[in-house]
Amino acid sequence: MNREEALIYLPVDDENDAQDLYEEKLFELKQFFLNRFPMTKVINARLSKFGKIEEAYRALGGDISEFSNVVPVNYPAFDSMHDLYSWYNREKNVLRLQLSSAGFLSEVARVLNDYILTTRHYATYWKGPVNEIDEAEIKLGIEPNPMDIQSALNALSDQEKLNSEYIFSLPDKNCLKSEAKRLSLWLNFESDEQSIR
Repeated sequence: MNREEALIYLPVDDENDAQDLYEEKLFELKQFFLNRFPMTKVINARLSKFGKIEEAYRALGGDISEFSNVVPVNYPAFDSMHDLYSWYNREKNVLRLQLSSAGFLSEVARVLNDYILTTRHYATYWKGPVNEIDEAEIKLGIEPNPMDIQSALNALSDQEKLNSEYIFSLPDKNCLKSEAKRLSLWLNFESDEQSIR
């Protein structure tokens, strides 16, 4: 990318302005993902668009120090939906903190890839049958209130075998069943996607 092309993506007068604008755009990118449920198609589109901004920044003389502080995620097996839910929320918060502190595109991409993998691991425990009506009614990107899920799990704490099969036997208006359907649909949607590029 030459200087003229770079100025299309980062319209600035000098290198200091380029750094400020780059950091502003990086902050906006991270904020976008911090407030959304992860979906590979959306992530890839946004990362691709930002890749041009990072390329422009480098073409304008910007330097990006690629030191990463991303910590790998451990994906344990779970016998308890309570433990699974606690693990997922803890890991999601760690990943969001890592995303907040990411300083360049490839680090953002690594964190988001871990977020997708963590969510996929979590969602597989909730997987069950969904139909066309569910597809029309459920919004994949809208997570339920965590306190509602925690309360519903606590209310079923005496249930000996609390798994996705039991959750799908609950009434349709139950928030656990709605969450299981949402996560099952998300898994179906994500199975058609490629990994984060």
